[in-house]
Amino acid sequence: ERLLFAASDIRRQLAYLALITLVIWTILSQVHPAFNLAHPVIVLLALMVMIMAFFVISLVVSRFNDYLTDHMLDAAVNTWRRLGGDTDALTIAHVPGSLELAVTAKKLAETGRFVAVVCLGCVIRGETDHYDHVTEQTARGIREVGTRTGVPCIFGVITADTLEQAINRAGVKMGNQGEK
Repeated sequence: ERLLFAASDIRRQLAYLALITLVIWTILSQVHPAFNLAHPVIVLLALMVMIMAFFVISLVVSRFNDYLTDHMLDAAVNTWRRLGGDTDALTIAHVPGSLELAVTAKKLAETGRFVAVVCLGCVIRGETDHYDHVTEQTARGIREVGTRTGVPCIFGVITADTLEQAINRAGVKMGNQGEK
């Protein structure tokens, strides 16, 4: 959707942007004396601001325990906005439960459009060992997406023994996982 320089991979787009910026800066520093006065750190910061405008990330959010994951999603979007990110550059996908996070994250990562995929979910221990299977497979799946695709895949899944612990981790007492 947001392609620059006809490159389908966001990393190539950013590399092209950096190269073009470097060429333009080199030419301008030869022609105009003001560009000779700029400190290299200022140039680097200006380049980083330009690159941030083109970062595209995706959020994959579990619908299960949505009273908590919706709160985490809001916090993640607000943090992105507070850090200067463009909320129009966010792609948000919803999945039924935490086990499906990795499958959708993999599909998104494989498109080459995103510099990162953030997975948000919440698994609360019940009376059976189902919790252990879900948390283990969710963590493994999200980790494998990152290692196999090369796109950072962030594990933002709350794993808690009780509903009270999950509520606290989602923002009531101990900070919100969506903000980390």
